Amino acid sequence: MSFYKVYISSTFRDLAPYRKTVMETLHKVPNFKVVGMEYYTAESTQPLDRCLQDVADCEIYILILANRYGYIIEGQDKSITHLEYLKAKDLGKVILVFLADNKDGRFPPDADEPGQPSPDDKQAKLKDLKKVVGSAFLLPPEGFTSEYHLALQVMEALVRNPRVDFDGVFPEERKIFCDRANQVYNFYELIRKKEPFNVFLIQGKEEDLSQSLVERLSKYYLVSSDPTSLSFHELIVEPDYEKFKSLLVNELCLKLIPYESEQPSDLVGLLTALKANEVSILTLEVSVSDEVKWQQGYQYLDRILKEFSLASAQVQGIRVYWFIMIDVPDSLQEQVQSVPILKAPPLAMLQRDDIKSWISTYINSDAATVLKLLKLCFTAMPAPPQTFDMLEAQEYLQRFIKRFNVRRKKEDAELLDILP
Repeated sequence: MSFYKVYISSTFRDLAPYRKTVMETLHKVPNFKVVGMEYYTAESTQPLDRCLQDVADCEIYILILANRYGYIIEGQDKSITHLEYLKAKDLGKVILVFLADNKDGRFPPDADEPGQPSPDDKQAKLKDLKKVVGSAFLLPPEGFTSEYHLALQVMEALVRNPRVDFDGVFPEERKIFCDRANQVYNFYELIRKKEPFNVFLIQGKEEDLSQSLVERLSKYYLVSSDPTSLSFHELIVEPDYEKFKSLLVNELCLKLIPYESEQPSDLVGLLTALKANEVSILTLEVSVSDEVKWQQGYQYLDRILKEFSLASAQVQGIRVYWFIMIDVPDSLQEQVQSVPILKAPPLAMLQRDDIKSWISTYINSDAATVLKLLKLCFTAMPAPPQTFDMLEAQEYLQRFIKRFNVRRKKEDAELLDILP
């Protein structure tokens, strides 16, 4: 077994929780010993000297850049993070670079500080640094949007890097990242608005795995825990709306704040209690099906969404996202008009090119390698122009990921010949 010292390089103030999640992920792998400023103690060594020495002592250097260039020590014209990168590059370290996606402005820029260049000057330096590393290294296809997203990218990069010899496990959850680019783009536009209350409508059959898309959007774009499922079908049989609302609030209390001594009785109280428990984003999911008599269901949905919207506006500091998953085209938007609803493009069937794109994005971008993997590992997949649903696509990908992760242990000669 090979062992590696890994140095985490980034600005600290804005990326502390991201660094923490990456470190916790790497600590689970016995091959890695993680080094970073979190482990520094009071000593006579100058901070920059200590950082550069740790970079020199590591085998793997991980650079994480968001929207801050970082602190520039007196006598230097580059930030500590930039100098760490140059040191790693000069010494020929394994360098992995990860850039944040800041379309929604979640990462703040450098502040105006005494003795430091202006924020505009630092932004220019950061832009130049990103341009340099972007041209020198292969970056993940998308910027990271959450702590979990970054940790996922880091582990993938380590598993794929030919200079890192360890039997790492490629994350199986990457299977949920197959296609759905149109829906993700629409949802990201919704996030950027930063409204307190949001409704996102997803249309697809059961085999299209709408819930898998909701998991992806919630965990990797909202930085939220798993969405809370509502027993809407069971509750709408209640003939009285106020009773229905009371049952819904009670269900949410039991799922989200089960240990509260005094359970809230209304939506404002629920959101207030969640905020007191440091919940900043609440994600809810509900399935709509034509198997249910939905006339009353739509009326209840219209009213509860309106009341949630009003409660969200009243309790500031917490954003609410409703994911409504619908299996057939119907008149939901005609009957539910009390709040704005963003309707995503319908979930489409997939083709061979979608799997090809996934392999190129997350496994290996070399066109010849991608074709070899398709021929070896995806023989059961229908050839064009035949299509298949997301359930089948994730089964193909899951089988591939399992085979990929044990290729060395099982001495899979055919796969090792393509991916050593």
